[in-house]
Amino acid sequence: MIRFRVLAHALAAAATLAVCAGAGAQPVAQTFDPGAGGPMPADCPPGEPQRSPPKYPRGYFTASGTTVLVLDLDRCGLIDQVWIERNSGYAELDRAAVEAARQWRFSPEIRQGRAVPSRVRLPLDFQPLAPEQVAKSRERVQAEWDRARANARDAQRPLQKDGTLPGYLPDPYPMPAGSAQELIRMVRSEGQRIPGDSPQVPVYTTSSDRGLLVWLVLEEGMSFSPAIIRRRLVEDGEKSYFLSAGTCSAARASDCDDFRKFLELMMAQHPRPPLPRELPAEPSLPPREPIRTSPVGRSRLPMPALADPPSPARKGAGPLPPPPPPPPEPHDATPPVPAWQRD
Repeated sequence: MIRFRVLAHALAAAATLAVCAGAGAQPVAQTFDPGAGGPMPADCPPGEPQRSPPKYPRGYFTASGTTVLVLDLDRCGLIDQVWIERNSGYAELDRAAVEAARQWRFSPEIRQGRAVPSRVRLPLDFQPLAPEQVAKSRERVQAEWDRARANARDAQRPLQKDGTLPGYLPDPYPMPAGSAQELIRMVRSEGQRIPGDSPQVPVYTTSSDRGLLVWLVLEEGMSFSPAIIRRRLVEDGEKSYFLSAGTCSAARASDCDDFRKFLELMMAQHPRPPLPRELPAEPSLPPREPIRTSPVGRSRLPMPALADPPSPARKGAGPLPPPPPPPPEPHDATPPVPAWQRD
């Protein structure tokens, strides 16, 4: 119970924050298209190859840079590990690249007639939005915020004697259908991860017609994992605060009972000013970090030996030399792949 209380307090606080080949027989990184491999083995999970673009983090619309990723793929083309071989100069762009890559799927590498694990290198080029694109995006976001703010009104909530509100205020707005695992995948695909969150408990934000949503992912490490908590920012005309709901997909019903108790132990919340009518301007970019090339770790998968020739199905996907050194100025770089652009 003490552990539940401590972590519940930590989660409530978090919600208010609204790679050179390894040694040995490791394969050299290769570059290829998601569908350039062979057919999917019959015993693999269903799904088609796909590579959805990463999302520009909030506040980084004017940033540019190239993140070079190295991906370890299993025999089904699913991502096993993601390495940052060369950073972009902005940690948030690198994080966005990794978050997107974890959702990708490729066609498997085919060698000697069978699907095998493989390693690929992919540069992701972030291009800044033009001023007119930023202005258009801001107009769209403001219109969405106006609708969400109208739907984020709550009944008047009296304060407790110490001027706080209970940490857990049940949200009548229902959780989306699906298991905790499905909701976690949805949040990782559609949400923005909050900088500075805990690696053990990632925190994401999404927006909806019901207001700003903050998601706390409890994928492992607790008796009731996997579970996910949604906190929705609302106001009563005088103050703003969070309403909470959650989904638990633990194997035992008693573990999900623990999850409900866990929610009730969330730390008391201090009321905030009412929701603003206009969204604040984009903050200034942080200083650009030095560009570094980092060694890639050893794969956990049984990779084929380097001496094995690539399959004809992977024509043009042979071993590549290490990536070229970074350009002296980021704007001098020629994009190695089509630029990822925010919609």
